[in-house]
Amino acid sequence: MITRKTFLSLSSLGMISLLFPSFLFSKTQPGSFEDVNKLLKLAADLRKQKKWSEAQAKYKQIIEQYPNEIRAYDGMRKALLSDKKKEWEVILMFRAALALNPDSSDLQRRLYKEYMNASLGNKKIKKLIAFDGRLLSEVKSKFEGLTDINARSNNRDKQYSKICKLVELNADTVHPHKNLALKAYNKKQYQSFKKDLMHYHQTS
Repeated sequence: MITRKTFLSLSSLGMISLLFPSFLFSKTQPGSFEDVNKLLKLAADLRKQKKWSEAQAKYKQIIEQYPNEIRAYDGMRKALLSDKKKEWEVILMFRAALALNPDSSDLQRRLYKEYMNASLGNKKIKKLIAFDGRLLSEVKSKFEGLTDINARSNNRDKQYSKICKLVELNADTVHPHKNLALKAYNKKQYQSFKKDLMHYHQTS
């Protein structure tokens, strides 16, 4: 649900247009939409040039024209986080997108991933989320609803498996410097990453 507080936050960020049909806000008329892949490339090029405001404007244009284009939200997220670490704005963006498309599992996964990141140490954002309870456990519960039971049992859903492990290791409740089990897990993950990277270079 979009509360009055969230509505005002979205309005101040210029994201309120994502809550309503694009034709109410965009001057672009049906039939004049540009090729989405071309627009995405233009936006990505602007982001690579560190032209954050221009990149955000381009991604906003894409979202207005193609509100179900998940790549545009991913690009906007990168542009926002590169521009002064705007984690809360990213969360508001995904909330707004879900207000239009509440059944999108892609958008839900992305929102809950932001919640997971906040639960692991970003106290400011965690406070803004204002969840009454253990946020990481709630994220796990939400992912369970999005993940096929066979994928869970076969450990195929890597994101869900990671969340389960973080909950098990109390990654959100024990200080990372004192959490020896978490340190060991992170070390193992890093070594596995290096091994995969080395194998990739050897075979490519």
